Amino acid sequence: MPKSDAMAFEGQDRDEPSRSDDAIALKDYPKLAAWYQARAKSTGTSPPAEELARTVCAAMIAGDPRRSILLWTSGVDAFLDGEFDHQKVFLEADSLLEEHDVGLLDWLGRMAHIAISADVGVAFFDATRRLADAVPLTALRFLSAWTALNLGDYRACADECETVGEPFAAVHTLHGQALLELGEPGEAIEILRVSVSLAPEEIIAWFQLTKAYMVTGDVSRAWDCAGTCERLVPGNPEVALMKSLIALQEPQDDQRIAGAKRSLGAQLGSFSGNSDVVSNLMELALLSNDMGLAAEIVRLAQFDRLAKSQLFLGKLATILRGFKTRGWHEVAKNFLDGLTAAAG
Repeated sequence: MPKSDAMAFEGQDRDEPSRSDDAIALKDYPKLAAWYQARAKSTGTSPPAEELARTVCAAMIAGDPRRSILLWTSGVDAFLDGEFDHQKVFLEADSLLEEHDVGLLDWLGRMAHIAISADVGVAFFDATRRLADAVPLTALRFLSAWTALNLGDYRACADECETVGEPFAAVHTLHGQALLELGEPGEAIEILRVSVSLAPEEIIAWFQLTKAYMVTGDVSRAWDCAGTCERLVPGNPEVALMKSLIALQEPQDDQRIAGAKRSLGAQLGSFSGNSDVVSNLMELALLSNDMGLAAEIVRLAQFDRLAKSQLFLGKLATILRGFKTRGWHEVAKNFLDGLTAAAG
């Protein structure tokens, strides 16, 4: 899964900033472009809030995403060097931009994605972290933590989250994700339980809590959390896959096996080339002695894609042994025929 743990194989994390990997063009905001053009003709020193807003405009007209980010980070340096109330000026700049149809925090959220994709995420993180130190807004601290998480710097993400003293569900969710990646599932559970109590409908927090319980071996709580995830996002493939992983930890539990089989089986038509879906569903079919499901998996499987997966190939021996033990000779033949054709 991606660092942000999108809630689908090709989905988006609801807690992350609105996504756009392209440079944000000033021409797309006529009111702001007119304001910037008028200010460009003015002489003399502008108020600090206007200077910050002009920096945003300059970043917008840079064209190249990388240059746009670097112009912004340089503007942050100049802003932080100013001898004024940084929070007051930042909020004034935000209000000024809002009057011209661009919220500063929303813009920064989009820029975070651009920074990651343009390979200047470290510079953006450093600027955002320093900006959050000077302008103690939780939204800025969340943004710096989110950037660190998506850079793979989990310790920096956790450190950023720990500076937030107020309850804030999105920050707790990021913190829990980071702790889980750092191999601290017990601490992650404590943080994520706070997150779901603050935002009971937040799927990302519930999904991370499911993972944390699973890592600690608390299968019962993991299964319950996965059920909550399924209620919040019915038919989601990542949730269905997680349910299968949980059920396979205790293969003697027929009820969980049946529930996981139903959830993951519904994904087969869309993800018949996904090695995790196919191999886990086949294992569930074998455990429940469901030859009909096994035959359907083989019929729909995209063997040309599966044959390229080392994970899937590593499970071949187990799958074939299962076919042999149960006497599913026709299923085994079709399975091997599919793989042979894909290899040829």
